[in-house]
Amino acid sequence: MVRQPGLPAKRPTWARTYDVGQLLDKAVQLYRRNFVLFAAISLVAIVPDAVLLVWGVSLPTIVLRVTSAPFILATFYLAAAQAVFRGPIGPLPILLAAVRRYRNFAGVLAGYFAAAFTLASSPAGISLIVAFGPTACVLAAESGTPAQAFKRWNYLLKKNLRRAALSCAALFLLCCGLAGVLAVLAIVGTDLIPSSQPGLQMIGQDVTLILPVLLATPIAAIGYCLVYVDLRVRAEGDDLDDLAKSAAGAA
Repeated sequence: MVRQPGLPAKRPTWARTYDVGQLLDKAVQLYRRNFVLFAAISLVAIVPDAVLLVWGVSLPTIVLRVTSAPFILATFYLAAAQAVFRGPIGPLPILLAAVRRYRNFAGVLAGYFAAAFTLASSPAGISLIVAFGPTACVLAAESGTPAQAFKRWNYLLKKNLRRAALSCAALFLLCCGLAGVLAVLAIVGTDLIPSSQPGLQMIGQDVTLILPVLLATPIAAIGYCLVYVDLRVRAEGDDLDDLAKSAAGAA
């Protein structure tokens, strides 16, 4: 199988397999180590929602939200791949890489919408989400088209479906728990805003619904990258040097 070139990697994470507990622990470690990067990206990602809150829902703001979604998806997953495969970096290179890779991540996002629509209309959508969910992580770690990333993920998934499904489910629960804690803290902070500032208080309440999700999302992105490492080691026997070489050049 011809490997696709991936993210530049000077210091990739140690190529190894993970059980669910180890994977969650490693994801939290990498999130904490790169928190400033993910916080900066979250602040950029919240801009379209802030525009919606300030200007209200209108055609231009809806267009802004829709067109910015692939860019936001790209920033989170490129940053996660950077954290896993290379190490600390500033947000600017990630943002520039997200601009360059916009079209491919737009294709992945369209697949997510299709999976969500299928899930809403049929229980079979669950299998589609498992089959398509981490495609963005593969796209961030290896260059190629969304279709190639989808095929690549399912090739890696083939012999380890149960393990990957359990890992992804655990990551989802961890993200929901983190988002819930952050939301409670944000609500408490919003309550401290003087009641004499109703407009500011309303905006603060709306932001509390968005920012916790954005801050929790990187945990899932990092975790998916670690699942990708785990599956590559199991399916292809990759070691540290293999991952480093195959991850060079995607950004």
